[in-house]
Amino acid sequence: MNNSIPDYSVCGVLVQTQPSLIQEVSGHLEQMDGVDVHASAAEGKLVVTVESDKDSTNIIDRLTALQQIPGILSASLVYSQQSFEPDTDNNSEDLV
Repeated sequence: MNNSIPDYSVCGVLVQTQPSLIQEVSGHLEQMDGVDVHASAAEGKLVVTVESDKDSTNIIDRLTALQQIPGILSASLVYSQQSFEPDTDNNSEDLV
């Protein structure tokens, strides 16, 4: 089991905003490192990805910051993937 920090993480998030604030919220999200807005709907829904690598802010911290933006009513995690480099420091004998 690998307990290290992932080399890369990506999450898909459905963000619900107040419809009147969708442009403002979208602008805030686009200014965040590792956050991209891919689609929006007039009723205030945004399709967002949040990415992080081992040299940047933890993805959980980015998701928490995203939820604190004024005008965001909810942020639902709909997809998550992490990748780890193989641990080359351990001998295969340790796995037995």
